[in-house]
Amino acid sequence: PAHFELAWRSLNTPATPSYSSSTSAACASDMDVAFWATDVDDEYGEMGAAADGSEGRGVGSRDLLSALRAMDAEELGNLAKLRSFLSKKRGVPKTPLLAQAFAAELGARKRLPLLQATRLAEAAASLGGVAAVVAQMPSLCHRIAQRKSHREAMSVLITLVQMSDDLGASRVGPTEAEILSVFKAFFIGNHCNNPAEGPNPPAVAAALECADRLGCGLPPVMLKAAASALCTGLSGGDKPKSRKGLAGLVGGGRPTPRFGEAMARSAARGADLAEVNRVVASKLIENALRGESGRQALDEWLWQLRCTWDGIERAAIDCGLEELLVERLQREWCNFDDALLVGFARLVQDTRSHRPGVWKSILGEMQRRLPTLSTEHFAHCVDLARKSTFRPSDPAFFQEFARHVGPILSQASPEDLARLLHTFCLTLPEPLFMSSLVVPHAEAIRARMAQPEKLGTHLHGVLQALANGGGKGEGVVRPSWWRSLVLRPWAREMRTLTQLLRSGPSGLGGRAAYVGSMEAYIIGDVGRVWSQPLMAALQFAHRHPPPAFLRRALRCTLRQRRAMLASDMAAGRALGFVAWRLGQRTGQHIEEEGVLTENVGLPLASVARLMDEEEDSSLLLTARVGFLEKAYRRHGDVERVALLAVLKGLRAHETGRSLLRRGGEGMACITGVVDIYVDRITCLSCLGVLAQFKKAFPGVEVR
Repeated sequence: PAHFELAWRSLNTPATPSYSSSTSAACASDMDVAFWATDVDDEYGEMGAAADGSEGRGVGSRDLLSALRAMDAEELGNLAKLRSFLSKKRGVPKTPLLAQAFAAELGARKRLPLLQATRLAEAAASLGGVAAVVAQMPSLCHRIAQRKSHREAMSVLITLVQMSDDLGASRVGPTEAEILSVFKAFFIGNHCNNPAEGPNPPAVAAALECADRLGCGLPPVMLKAAASALCTGLSGGDKPKSRKGLAGLVGGGRPTPRFGEAMARSAARGADLAEVNRVVASKLIENALRGESGRQALDEWLWQLRCTWDGIERAAIDCGLEELLVERLQREWCNFDDALLVGFARLVQDTRSHRPGVWKSILGEMQRRLPTLSTEHFAHCVDLARKSTFRPSDPAFFQEFARHVGPILSQASPEDLARLLHTFCLTLPEPLFMSSLVVPHAEAIRARMAQPEKLGTHLHGVLQALANGGGKGEGVVRPSWWRSLVLRPWAREMRTLTQLLRSGPSGLGGRAAYVGSMEAYIIGDVGRVWSQPLMAALQFAHRHPPPAFLRRALRCTLRQRRAMLASDMAAGRALGFVAWRLGQRTGQHIEEEGVLTENVGLPLASVARLMDEEEDSSLLLTARVGFLEKAYRRHGDVERVALLAVLKGLRAHETGRSLLRRGGEGMACITGVVDIYVDRITCLSCLGVLAQFKKAFPGVEVR
């Protein structure tokens, strides 16, 4: 620890420590960390020492060699590994002298353990000594091929081969035959008679990644060995205790790291994974049937199987596994009770591992059980069906759910009632919402709405769903009680919300009161029908952006959407586009020389994880809002990101910075327009952010 601390401190010290050539090898343990952590400048002579070995201002080559030779193999490997790591992470310049010393030591120590030797070679190459290292590669390849492969050493060696190839030094490096001998030793080697001693799935993934990066083709015998290694990992092999982390797979255990990657890379190269897919499908079903006790393992399996990696076009679940899983599900649905069905569907949805075949099987089973589903499970099934990317586009699918919902509406808890109505509101057009849900079950809905106190905090969610589902259009038959029990209470809530948004944090006495009031609504937005009226009441939607802006915004957003996979987490997040032109008030118009900031178009996306929640929170305060339990942080939503970009543009201009520093008086002098396009409904938090921006910049029109 003391040496590591010294190394880190020396990296942050401007001055270069000076060591004389008289320093003895016995002092190497105290000086080694300092000299390799400190970079020697060329201005100090031939890398800090004269050609004749006399003293220089920096570190002499004799000092380096004597210090290196005083280290044992473990110290040398650790030194090389740490120095290489710091060079990459800290951006430290190349050190050719140390690279040459490492390469010389590598050639001199013929019995250096394989792992230390490859670490030393990698360090030398990363420090600028690739040309000195490539000559050692045939020897390293030969050592690996002659003995049982060391997986980490092989991975480092492949990295060296790639580095030498990138720098044009491959002509003196190992040949393709020598590289293939490394892979042969790795996949087959001395363990062909005992598969349990072969590479485990993470090592197979690493080796195939190396082969992909090198563009190296592997013969069928090696691909067969890779598939055999995956099968051995699933079964635990002949020596379960020696298979670290794999024996637990028997009986529905968890997968090892990179198992899905190993499957996908093997399948991409044409390996036969029929047996692997069969066993994995069984593991998924076993864990699903175990309920809560198998939930964590199932979650890990699904994440492994749906993930894609660089250079792989298809995930493991798409390589023949989906068909087997659907076949097993059709046979095993009789063993799933309602809770297991809902849990499995939710996990498949949350991990984005749903595929058309799998989800079609799940939806078919939900439809088959509609007459017998319990109140709680009915609401969750409808909600999960609505969230699926592969749900039927025909409203008739949800009309069938609506026909069976009558008894559920009377018995459902306030939370489940809100969830049910919200789902039907989003999936059924306005006329069908009324004719398929409200009119047939009018008495059950009226009885619930006549006692709003029993709905408690979920009243907002129920009112929002009914008010948006029933809409405002003409020609739709509505019950006689609709206006008194739905529209008028919802109008009162809208007026209260409008006043809350207009007041903002300052009008309510502080951040805590504002955030608490916003989060108490337990809804994410006011719905597609009522968003525009609310924006008009807040006076930032009475004019739409110009057609030219909308065309640019739509083209840009559609391009981004088409580039996304439906299974990506980002597919459910909002995208947007913003343009602005702000200046200082100089009469009725912004003069060209008075423009403070301008942008003709900037693509945006929800990026909460990449942003600071407290950034400009004094101007644009957010709240955690969402429907029911799905409340999210909203500081990275598109609308707020757009306004933060506007503020950043203002701060980039000297006059803009001056006006912002002056506070309300200065910001009132800023005028112009901000045009925003978002492909999702604006949430309550963002409505509040827009209102706060409008209040802070009264001269700026937000469209």
